Amino acid sequence: MSSAGDLILGIIFIFVLAFCTILGYTLFVSIHDGMAPLLDNVDSSDVLVKTKFTLTMWDKLLPIAVIFFLITTLYLAKDLTSHPMMFFISLLMLVIVGILAVVFSNIFEEIGDATQFTNATATFETANYTMNYLPLVMVIGGLIILAFLFIRARGASSI
Repeated sequence: MSSAGDLILGIIFIFVLAFCTILGYTLFVSIHDGMAPLLDNVDSSDVLVKTKFTLTMWDKLLPIAVIFFLITTLYLAKDLTSHPMMFFISLLMLVIVGILAVVFSNIFEEIGDATQFTNATATFETANYTMNYLPLVMVIGGLIILAFLFIRARGASSI
């Protein structure tokens, strides 16, 4: 797959991961609040604490996933050979990637502003920060990949 296609899949993956994390936390809190009087024993409360910890860890892992995604895309781009004319087509694809990243960032912000998700979005500060800056990160990462492909196309040896 092309680098721009990888970036589009990455944006979709990051959005789905962030959305599912917030949705899962919201569902967990609503279930936990309704079930708390029924779960009086130590094992049940231990499971609930571990579940909440697992859900909040996704908040810390989202920026790491973005960084590893960009590194992996750059690594995969090193094996691509392309004609310099493809640079302009890839630049057009990068504009599309940037637009998609802005759209997904705005959708995530609108979902986070909904009253049902305000508690979850307040808990997941890193996910909010990552999704706010997702367009900038994707465009800068895409420009680095394009520069790498352009250098490779001009006859640079294998790195």
